[in-house]
Amino acid sequence: MRISTLLLLVGSGLFAASCAQPEPACLPTIDAWADDDGDGFGGASLGKVCALEAGQVDQPLDCDDTDPERNPDTKEACNGIDDDCDGSIDQGLPKLDQFWIDEDGDGFGGAYQSLLACKAPDGFVDNDLDCDDTKPDVNPEAVERCGNGDDDCDGFVDDDDDDTDPDSMIVYYRDADRDGAGNPDITRRACLPPSGWTATGGDCDDNDASFIVDTFYEDEDGDGYGRPGSTVKACELGPGLSEDGSDCDDDDPDVYEVAGWLRDLDGDGFGAGDAVVVQCSYPGGDLVSATGGLDCADTDPTRYPGAREICEDGIDQNCDGVDPRCGPIGSFLVGDGPDWTTDPPVYSCLDACALLFGGQPTDYHCSTSNTSVNQRAYLSGWGDSRYCSGQGAAEDYKLEPAGNPGYNCGSGSCSYSAYVRDHCTTSTNWCWQR
Repeated sequence: MRISTLLLLVGSGLFAASCAQPEPACLPTIDAWADDDGDGFGGASLGKVCALEAGQVDQPLDCDDTDPERNPDTKEACNGIDDDCDGSIDQGLPKLDQFWIDEDGDGFGGAYQSLLACKAPDGFVDNDLDCDDTKPDVNPEAVERCGNGDDDCDGFVDDDDDDTDPDSMIVYYRDADRDGAGNPDITRRACLPPSGWTATGGDCDDNDASFIVDTFYEDEDGDGYGRPGSTVKACELGPGLSEDGSDCDDDDPDVYEVAGWLRDLDGDGFGAGDAVVVQCSYPGGDLVSATGGLDCADTDPTRYPGAREICEDGIDQNCDGVDPRCGPIGSFLVGDGPDWTTDPPVYSCLDACALLFGGQPTDYHCSTSNTSVNQRAYLSGWGDSRYCSGQGAAEDYKLEPAGNPGYNCGSGSCSYSAYVRDHCTTSTNWCWQR
């Protein structure tokens, strides 16, 4: 059966066809490399191939076959990478360096934001020495000044920094006696006052705390008012000095303040109406200063501010708007005054009347009676009640202890006052207007 089949195949020629030799394969002659990033340069070698297929090239030398921007045809850039695959990094280019942002534009960067680059981008500098990148006047080249913190970024501030500008410091004076005023001949500069030093100089005796310097004004015309701005340091008020620096004319003792000048029709020294002129010095003529008060009747020379008042005559002589009734205008108990233990001021009866009812002591008479004026007053004495009854003492009598204007003097009969809560608390003094 098998022999028959073989003979059949031979006879038909099919046997001869099945024994034919295959076509010969190509001879591989091309060196190939895989080009995974498609930049025309290969990375991994594929050996020799008959023909290049997709993803294969015959050019090697790709140093990073995952990055199409890195190959031998790429131009080298300053980025810390071998862009042209020649084995060198950034050749012929500036060195890659670190730069810090300079937010305040003073040429010094802060320490918290930086980048790598071949040259400083806009807004970046090559240092991180700024200790406050929000203030352009704070940097290592700034001048250290008092009160501004660490201006020059050296870690020291104000008096602790040897570089602090002395012109920004305050002059202090040695205050050996700790009275608040220092020796004008011993000074030092500092931002804050050192212990035992003061910003006030002019102490006349820095070993005696009772000698304290004060500020006065030059009073050239001797009217008690000094020239503005003419300050003088002195231990006490003396000739040619004043505590008031408001004199608008320090050459005229009769003029010291700017005033409105009024027409004085009745010649009593007081004017009325609108100011004719406003100035410091006397304009001349019949004009008077308005600072003394306004005349309520400028055609009557007996009526003006400060004139003696006549009670219940229907006329206001002193221009205070009141025609006082005749008789006492009020009274007070000696014990209505402040308690003696508080060391209060010493008052005469006239002082107390002015204190309680206004005006000046010279506006009143005192009396121990409410029906007539006897110009007497009840007074309490320290440890002494002799003036609590009878006719009392003179209306203007008071006794202040030497060296102490207060009532509480500490020994018998050393002070007397018409207005103090001590002895004779229920004794009444009556105030009569003159």
